[in-house]
Amino acid sequence: DPRPAATVLFYPGELPGEGDEIGSLGIGGPVLAIFAADDTRLSLEDQAGFAALLNAAGRDFDRTIYEDENRNFVKAREFTRVGAPIRAWLEFLTFLQDEIQTPQRN
Repeated sequence: DPRPAATVLFYPGELPGEGDEIGSLGIGGPVLAIFAADDTRLSLEDQAGFAALLNAAGRDFDRTIYEDENRNFVKAREFTRVGAPIRAWLEFLTFLQDEIQTPQRN
């Protein structure tokens, strides 16, 4: 199956505006979206609309909105700072650990 087993979106640049624009996103596995509440490119309404489209399409979808954070808040140099950057990164790693399974060999 060439489709992604899972998809993670860190504050994406653009979101689909209509159901037919979702395409294959999430068709091969769950989707995790990590958003910033103070994102100047994606309003909270845009983020909620995106969630509604994925849910209406029957995709397995989770999202987290980090309050008091701006776009691009997850940066490697800030992982030593306690707060949203490290929480978001750990959420990402946990999602991958939970969702990506190594096929069993017989």
